[in-house]
Amino acid sequence: DDVVCKPVETRVSQVSVTPSIRLTLDCDIMCWNPNPYDIVILPNGAGRGYIGDEMLEVGEVASLPATVPARPEKGQYSRQTIVIRGVASLTFMQMFSVASTLLAGPFNLFFELKLK
Repeated sequence: DDVVCKPVETRVSQVSVTPSIRLTLDCDIMCWNPNPYDIVILPNGAGRGYIGDEMLEVGEVASLPATVPARPEKGQYSRQTIVIRGVASLTFMQMFSVASTLLAGPFNLFFELKLK
């Protein structure tokens, strides 16, 4: 059966301003496992992160290691929160490129994960 995962919370965990603006975002994703076996999530390097419908590349994304346990009984689901961490590094000029997207209200974030 399919494992279903949905984002539940996103937060900024770190901000720094050096020659570039660097933001670290953590996104909690709740996963439900209907299977009689564990789902082990192991990062395998960083994927890319994109913002807005124009898919402007803004940084790297990786999952923290996690395990979604097997269901307790047939017909039930187990659930576990996994954390996806994105690090965006934008130069001052790149920040201008995404400013209109950020200020326009809700916006889309896209990411690719590299998992084993």
